[in-house]
Amino acid sequence: MEMNIEGERTCEIRILMLENNPDDVLMAQGMLSKSDINYTMRIIDTENELKSEDLNHYDLVICDYNLTDYDGLRSVQYIRKHADIPIIILSGSISEEMGCELLEAGAQEFVKKSCLRILPHIIKKTLTHQELKKRSVECERMYEETSQMFDTLFDGLENPVFIKDTEGRYRRVNAAFCRFYERSEAELIGRSDE
Repeated sequence: MEMNIEGERTCEIRILMLENNPDDVLMAQGMLSKSDINYTMRIIDTENELKSEDLNHYDLVICDYNLTDYDGLRSVQYIRKHADIPIIILSGSISEEMGCELLEAGAQEFVKKSCLRILPHIIKKTLTHQELKKRSVECERMYEETSQMFDTLFDGLENPVFIKDTEGRYRRVNAAFCRFYERSEAELIGRSDE
């Protein structure tokens, strides 16, 4: 699944839902069906089912806090350990302290079951945030690669080369510049010609 910055989907969202109450599943699906979200959903309700899933196959996990044989916190910890996908917690009622603990463990959002009408909005917001996070990581990687190439090129030049700031202070000098002026880079950086 990919999204553009405006949150428009370019294909179907694959959702894994951990829920043991069929009525809550129907309510969540009803809210999603009323929205413009194009999705497929797999519903599971046991820890063994969760552990047998390829979590990287999904774009998003919606997880009830109270499940039959385990809880939302253990689920979040397991999912976070095995995949980098957004997790939305659903609950009828949990304490604010537990909500904070779930967010610290890696859940992105928390939705009360009494407010399921906001679920489509929360899904869009969460997936947009995930897409921005991926783009940010990619930009950082590209910056690092470009920076390394620049460093290699700059330092590999045989002629003395420097970069100054608007105040006329040296910000960067290459090895040839240091050899030519018989000064170390540390002696030159931050100083002007005077």
